[in-house]
Formats: sequence, structure tokens, C-alpha cells
Amino acid sequence: MRKLIAILAVIAAVLLLTSISISANGLQYYDTFNASFEQDWNITSGGGTGYNGGEWFYYPQSELTTQWFYNGPFDPDRWKRVWGSVSIDPLDVNYYVEFAINWATPVWDPSDPTGGSAPPLPEDIVGALEEDFIAHQSLFSFDEQNPVPGSPIDFYFEILDFNPEWISVDFYGMNVAVCGEIWHECVPEPTTFALLGIGGLAVLIRKRKNVKS
Repeated sequence: MRKLIAILAVIAAVLLLTSISISANGLQYYDTFNASFEQDWNITSGGGTGYNGGEWFYYPQSELTTQWFYNGPFDPDRWKRVWGSVSIDPLDVNYYVEFAINWATPVWDPSDPTGGSAPPLPEDIVGALEEDFIAHQSLFSFDEQNPVPGSPIDFYFEILDFNPEWISVDFYGMNVAVCGEIWHECVPEPTTFALLGIGGLAVLIRKRKNVKS
């Protein structure tokens, strides 16, 4: 009996490890972005592989300039990992740059009248709070007092509560040029397979006891 339990415990552990490796074959996306910001904090040029041909959007509440990337269907049972790198080139002695990651909240996804074909754009937030539709995480900032340590700068971030339909890269900049690449992956819940394995273990043990009795 103990030997059987040990074997089944190993199977459950393997299933857990397998669930983690399966995430590497999940919905993974790759995108690029670039932009230049002038003295008055406005973007002068930019592009990328994001929404609407790599268009950048300015959000007056947060003062961030944002490029959105499609991220797969909204899924409350999965999570998201985001990683990549950013190169920052100061264009003047006086400069500033802040880099952030945004993502659409669950409030936005089901309420999108176009069926999830567009991210929450500035015109969609008139009369509402950005935070109702957009979650925000600042990753780093630099200026002449805290200079850019070197380029490219790697970043990694996880969104654990759900898989959002849209994510974005966001900048608040003056006298800087930026470019980078971003990977974003929809990951299955790791505990799902482990619970299945543990559940199977419990069933088999129960059957074993019934046989003995």
C-alpha cells in the first residue's frame, strides 16, 4: 500500500512539473516598439507591431503614452507573464523617462461592444477613471540624476489574477528615444494538473481500501 501511494505521489509531482512545462507551449506573442519624445514631453515619432499599426495613444489622466498589444482572449483561469528589453537613448543632457506595463481589466473585456477587437482607448474613458479599465505597473525611471545604467534593460513581470485580453508598454518621457521588444504569454494555471493528479491519487487509495475491506 505504501509503495502504491509513493508511486502515485511521484505521478502527481510529474503532472505538476508537466503543467509548468506546458505553459511554455501556451499562447505566446512577440512584439516590438519604438518612440522618440521631445522637450515638451510629446511623442515626435514612433511605431511598432501593436494595435492599429503600432499607434501610440496618450492618456491624460496618467500622462502615459501607450502602445497596446493583443494578448489572447480574457481568461480568469490563466495568468500572464511578460518579459523583454528596452533600449533608452537620451537626446539631451536633461532628460527623463518612465517605463510601465498596463493591461486591460476584467471590467473592460466583457463590456467591449466590439467583441474584444480593441483595447481601452482614451476616447473610451471620457467621464470614467482610467483605473476602472486599465491596470498599471511602473517598472523603472531614469533621468540625469539617476542615469540610464546601460542598454538594453531587461524586464519581467507577472499578472497572476487572470489573463488580460490586452497589454501595453507605456512611457512618460522627455528628450529620449526608446525601442524594444516584448514577449507575453498566456499560462495555464499550474495547480490544475496537480489537483487532477492528487484527485486521482485519492480515488485510487479509496478504491484500494474498499478492496481490502
